[in-house]
Amino acid sequence: MTLAGTRPASNNKPQNRNWRYVQMCDIMSYMIKVFIIEDHAIVRNGLKDLFNAVEGYRVIGEAENGIDAIKVIKEKSPHVIILDMNLPLMHGADVIKELKPLVPNSKIIILT
Repeated sequence: MTLAGTRPASNNKPQNRNWRYVQMCDIMSYMIKVFIIEDHAIVRNGLKDLFNAVEGYRVIGEAENGIDAIKVIKEKSPHVIILDMNLPLMHGADVIKELKPLVPNSKIIILT
């Protein structure tokens, strides 16, 4: 099993410089880090339970509003952000504008 873009060419030369690192890592233990921004605790806890139950995913943080999320998300470096659009204090669209420069490689999934 290999990560996208890291499979070696047929002559066993790496296609990119990350191949050696991937070879050293146990691919099965690679976790997709998820951060949840949702104001309703029952939905937030349900999403957290759902992701933590699936092998390969781990919820690394959560926030109930955009302001709290912006304060902590850069240090967490999530791969995926689950974002509710209707949040207190700051609308989801404004949260996206603030988050993209902080975590440009994170993918954002919008809930509404």
